Amino acid sequence: MLAGQPEAVRSAMEKTGGGNGRRRLALLKRAMTTTPRIQQYQGDRRELRPLFELAEDSASQLDAYLHLGHVLVALLDDRIVGHLQFVPTGHPQTVEIKNMAVLKPHQGHGIGRALIESLVELLAGAPVTALLVATAAADIDNLRFYQRRGFRFRSVERDAFTAATGYPGCVVIDGIELRDRVWLDLALPATGPRVENRDLLLASRPGLFEAEHCLPHTGLG
Repeated sequence: MLAGQPEAVRSAMEKTGGGNGRRRLALLKRAMTTTPRIQQYQGDRRELRPLFELAEDSASQLDAYLHLGHVLVALLDDRIVGHLQFVPTGHPQTVEIKNMAVLKPHQGHGIGRALIESLVELLAGAPVTALLVATAAADIDNLRFYQRRGFRFRSVERDAFTAATGYPGCVVIDGIELRDRVWLDLALPATGPRVENRDLLLASRPGLFEAEHCLPHTGLG
């Protein structure tokens, strides 16, 4: 597990002053059941396609990158409720969050945050100094989410979402036409503590930070 369940349990205990009784047990149970278990996905990516489609409106773009990079999944009661796909880029010290989504009934409960924190933990001590993500300029919720996670604006890619790149026309998000893509980045420390799960992942995937499988920056991040 990459995202620490003890933190949620500790928070629940603090709310009750470390006391006992039914209320404390109820809070502990809630913390145990709502904190996702984060792990690497080893199965058929096609089974996750409905999740990917929550963050990608272009079928052709998704076809192009579905099987790239690596995927972390968030599980509640052994059911996948969210995912994060990360891929190498043309820069050896940069990794991109290519696609991330959480099932709607579970949104707003910290699952997306847990996925990003797990990825940052996974990359700790690796030769990666920046984490990139792209999202629609029209998607205010996504922009708010990533900025709350510490991401900062990097650049704007105008007219990224067009019929020529496989996106449907006249898409409106929050009353704003889907047209431009915003790139954000998160600075990562160059070194960090060794993480056992990260070492296991790197050992099983020695090409994790190689750019030979990357695509140009396309698709809704």
